[in-house]
Amino acid sequence: MNPGKIIYTKDLIFKGGSHGSTLSIIPEEKAKEMADKLPKVPKSPSNHFENFLLACNGIEKTRSPVRNQWSVESGILTGGDGSTT
Repeated sequence: MNPGKIIYTKDLIFKGGSHGSTLSIIPEEKAKEMADKLPKVPKSPSNHFENFLLACNGIEKTRSPVRNQWSVESGILTGGDGSTT
């Protein structure tokens, strides 16, 4: 089973994969009806997976907000305020 989500709103239903995937309007007929009303969103130049690996190695900072942080050196999971969780 693949990761994903279904989001129900008053007027629309969205279907998406993992957290970084693009949402789709379902059913397809409704998506076609809405197509000219949707904003054009440019493709992100960021490679989320590559950025994560580089950040783990201290080469660059993550481009995703992190609430909990894992310290490789200490092996301690801390909250955003530095408290141990």
